[in-house]
Amino acid sequence: MDFVEALADSDGTWGLRAAGKALHQPPNKFVAWLRERGDLYDLNGGPVAKEALVKRGLLTVAWEMHGGKPRPTTKVTGKGVVHYARALGVRPPGRPHRASCRASAPRTPNR
Repeated sequence: MDFVEALADSDGTWGLRAAGKALHQPPNKFVAWLRERGDLYDLNGGPVAKEALVKRGLLTVAWEMHGGKPRPTTKVTGKGVVHYARALGVRPPGRPHRASCRASAPRTPNR
C-alpha cells in the first residue's frame, strides 16, 4: 500500500484551512472553492458539509458549543484530502519529512 492509499484509509482529519495548505491552496480560497462547488454551506455561523459527502467519508461535521451556541466544525478526512487533490489537479500531501536521526560513525583521527 502506498502512502496515498494509506492517507485515504486513515482515520485522521484535517481542519479546512490545514487541508487547503496541504493541497497547496490559499486556505481561504480552498474553503471558498468548496462553497462554490456546493460541498459546503453556511449554517449557524460556520461551514457545514453536505450530507452526501459525509456519507462518502470525505468530510466530517461535529457540533461544538461556542459562546453558548452550537456551531459546526467541519473537517476533511484523509480520503477527502486525496479526493480534493485529484479534483484540483495537485499531488496529495506526501509523507511527513523527518529529520535524519542516524548516528554518525565515530571518526578516527588521522595519524
